Amino acid sequence: MRLSVARAVAIGLILLAKNASAQQTAEPSLILLTQCGRFHLVLGRIHLDSFHYKKVRLHRTCEHSPNDEEFVCVTANEATPSLHYLRQSGSTRVTIDTTQCDIVRIESKTSHSSGVQETLLIDQQATQPIQIVHAIGSSKRTFESTSFWHLMAQEPDWFDQHVRPLLSLMLHRCELQRSADAIQQRLKAQSQGAPSITQQFVDRQVERLASSSRSERIDAQRQLVSAGVGILPLLEQIDQRQLDIEQKSLIQKLERKLSSARVDTPDRVAAWLATDREYWILASRDWSSGNRQQAHEFMIATCGVGLDESNTSLARQNNQRYR
Repeated sequence: MRLSVARAVAIGLILLAKNASAQQTAEPSLILLTQCGRFHLVLGRIHLDSFHYKKVRLHRTCEHSPNDEEFVCVTANEATPSLHYLRQSGSTRVTIDTTQCDIVRIESKTSHSSGVQETLLIDQQATQPIQIVHAIGSSKRTFESTSFWHLMAQEPDWFDQHVRPLLSLMLHRCELQRSADAIQQRLKAQSQGAPSITQQFVDRQVERLASSSRSERIDAQRQLVSAGVGILPLLEQIDQRQLDIEQKSLIQKLERKLSSARVDTPDRVAAWLATDREYWILASRDWSSGNRQQAHEFMIATCGVGLDESNTSLARQNNQRYR
């Protein structure tokens, strides 16, 4: 049951009072401190929990630096929460906005002592790749990533410096790193055996979705659902132009069902990424030669193509643009 507004505010103020003596930069954000909005990763994308939130409007300033402040406001429309957050810390100003559970905009602006302005914008829409724009002065870099798990593997040092501090305002920093390490360990272990899901299997079941036999179509759906989230990257590789209306409709239903808002765990994410060649290319760059060779052979068995980046357009580095 959700707390009343008055009670939620009271709890928030009590928590703030207990932490007033600590410096703001060392404290959790108001979001984490009051649990007014709970954020999770769902298949590597930020989701605001629509069942656990508190309608609040809270503000605090830092005792040691009155110009540093935080503000958070959580509202809801027909049980769909939205959250606005602002944090001013020194010369950096961060804003987080969610208009729907899976639409998130994060912006960080920093004024450096040299007079140079730095801006980082992360824009996550419901069904599109995550868009990132990083500008320092007149230099701008724009790129995209399938998920934050992909972004961590794609740009590990840059992610640690620029993105992890922002996500730590919504998610617990240590849990994120532990999960990332556990996911990679699970994938390395999987690569030592035969894949449980292959592109050939998915293609065959999708072909059966167009059968004139209703029982065969139902069985094909059952086979795909039973295979789990690992079919999602392989479904994305299918040429939609070759599908009829029935196949497209059933695939969309399958994707919605398998992408349901279940919180990421290392096991679930590893099952999802086990068939994602793009992620394997990114993640395996720092693996040992033995692990990388196993990954290469595992990808050949899974989707018919190994890890040779020269033959793929999947690596997101190719989507980066510098100005």
